[in-house]
Amino acid sequence: MRLNLFILFLVSSPLYADIYLSETRVYNLVTGEARLVSGINVDGDSAGFIVQDANQEWLGTGPDGKTYRVFTLKYSFSGQITLTVDESFYSNIGNCEFNGEGDQKQLYVGWTVMQPGISGTIYSSAGALYSSGFSQGVGVQSRWRGIPVGQPTFTATFNNSSQSADVYITNGPQGIYTMPGGKMVYVHTDGERPNALPYADIYGLSCGAVLGVGESIPTEPIEPPAPDIVCDFSTGGDIDLGVVDITSASNRYASTYLYTQCTDDATVTATIQKSGGGNNLLQMGGLNLRVIFDNSSDKKTYSANTSQNSQIIWGQVTSVGTLTPGDYSQSMVVYLNYE
Repeated sequence: MRLNLFILFLVSSPLYADIYLSETRVYNLVTGEARLVSGINVDGDSAGFIVQDANQEWLGTGPDGKTYRVFTLKYSFSGQITLTVDESFYSNIGNCEFNGEGDQKQLYVGWTVMQPGISGTIYSSAGALYSSGFSQGVGVQSRWRGIPVGQPTFTATFNNSSQSADVYITNGPQGIYTMPGGKMVYVHTDGERPNALPYADIYGLSCGAVLGVGESIPTEPIEPPAPDIVCDFSTGGDIDLGVVDITSASNRYASTYLYTQCTDDATVTATIQKSGGGNNLLQMGGLNLRVIFDNSSDKKTYSANTSQNSQIIWGQVTSVGTLTPGDYSQSMVVYLNYE
């Protein structure tokens, strides 16, 4: 009789939840160093940032001209930013008056991320917080329209993880990177703390915009997201025990290989079962057989990485009964989980 075992395999891998989209006003920062006057105080409370992996990776050209993998993180602030305007502001602006009507008088209170070393001011060309549709740095901001002269306090509350914008990180050097398409952005390096600043812009003045910037909001060291591990599996073909008779069937065995290659270090657990479920034992034409790994078990846990790994799978006759001539084949399944 001829015996042939077909090896199938099933793979399970992690599922990842979708990422939330921005639902608040994300807008350009001022294009230059706006007019700074005393009497405007901006404070961010001690609440922290929500950081989410955007599952977006790109190859950028770093400041040294080399190419690096860059990851996108979604940053959102959970807390309050308060603007306080005291009487000295109105005297310090001199001849600068609120000359707009209604919606022309506007005030923005928000937060942004600037490149390292910048404090006391914000401007778009030195930004390190980004959003699609804007060529330079952006801020996440609340807006008041038709602000009354003399109102002393404005408080913006941020508590939604969807109120977010992009921060970039790499394992390479920090600095200005060129994105695919030519856009220039600042990219943080592993372990760097983003320079987050609260700010306020006041518009509708006869002298143009007035800017107030507060002290840095504490941030945690930034880390690249752990990359998704993907493993590819294949076999070396069927287990073919050939033609056997009552004499040659006893302890007959043959083998194939399970090949594994992953994008990073992984731990793989493989389990052999009949295709219809159950254990790893078979009966064909009067023969009892088992299918095992080289550890004599139907289950094996092993390490895999970027190099191809091979695990041997054996088909072995364990006992011989009354043989019934014919061609026989059955399918076995290798269930695979990795992390």
